[in-house]
Amino acid sequence: MCSHWAFCCIYVMHETLANCSHDRRLRFAGFGVAFLVRPSILERVDVKARSARATTELRAMYGGMELGLGAFFLVAALRPEWEQAALMAQVLGLGALAASRVGGIVRDRPRGALMKALAIAEGGTALLAGVALAKCGAGTNGSRL
Repeated sequence: MCSHWAFCCIYVMHETLANCSHDRRLRFAGFGVAFLVRPSILERVDVKARSARATTELRAMYGGMELGLGAFFLVAALRPEWEQAALMAQVLGLGALAASRVGGIVRDRPRGALMKALAIAEGGTALLAGVALAKCGAGTNGSRL
């Protein structure tokens, strides 16, 4: 149980702080490298690969996708004109992740607080990115995504 909470705390911190433009790219990339190199880390939250195909899928989705997002946020941090696109990526990506997780919670009723905590972190981060996007858009003479 302790490892679930430790992972949850790290992930919640990752998602909550993801709005910080200077650190977001490193967080996504860091998680990506960790999951790419060692997808078995996910076993701590009861996500287990039972075949080589499943391990490859975990590496691709949890490793490759996070690395790709980290690279995107790195480029966006270096190009201020990409700030709105980066915020929109957070709104849509994390918003969809939170909504899908809530749907899974309702349908599948997983035990424990981990899934609820992740849904709150993801939804909260999407909301914060939406607020930042609205503020960012307000200062650009009406030009929005």
